[in-house]
Amino acid sequence: MNLVNNDRMTKIISVVLAVVFGVLVVSLVADAVTTISTNVDTDGNLVVDGTSTLTGLTSMVQASSTRFSVHDTAYFGGSATTSITSAGVITLTNGETIANATDGTVTITADVVKLVGTASSSAIRVGDEDSSTLINAIVSGYCTAASVAVAATSTGTLLCNSATGVDSGDRVFVTATSSLAGHFAITAASSSAADVIQIRVFNEATTTADSGTDDTGVNSFWFWATR
Repeated sequence: MNLVNNDRMTKIISVVLAVVFGVLVVSLVADAVTTISTNVDTDGNLVVDGTSTLTGLTSMVQASSTRFSVHDTAYFGGSATTSITSAGVITLTNGETIANATDGTVTITADVVKLVGTASSSAIRVGDEDSSTLINAIVSGYCTAASVAVAATSTGTLLCNSATGVDSGDRVFVTATSSLAGHFAITAASSSAADVIQIRVFNEATTTADSGTDDTGVNSFWFWATR
């Protein structure tokens, strides 16, 4: 009777040990690092819960992600023609760069910068000095002034209308066309109303002009104004 009981107990212990050993082996295999020296090809999904480390070239025909992070330098293009550093500096095909090391300032390093199409800005400053004049608008065009009678050696004011884009207070530069008589000289130009330029002219006394009043005639002017 004791022999039977001992044999039964031995079998029970053997089964328990086998189960414990099996669980232990499965756990060790699951937690171990597996090295595969051949290609892995699957028709299903490859799910990696931990960190995936790729030391060689990775080729993806089409890939998407909700977040992409590179801690060093990222290269784009078939021959790595464009790169972005961890500091955010973008280097283009021929070495030109785009960076914003200073908050609020974007720096482009290139010999020539071309903007294809129409470009606009609320203000522009030429030069990197703080003392450079801030320009809010530049307008240019062509306007026409009616004839005004001006006495010899006196000044008169022409109102050059249709100066589209000019506003009150703009800094105005004008140049006369050949329609202005030679003994009239432009001495000043300004604007105190929208689309109108006031042009002051002086009637010079010459040996060929009489000393009386002369009409300026209808004249056209080219203008350039900044704001």
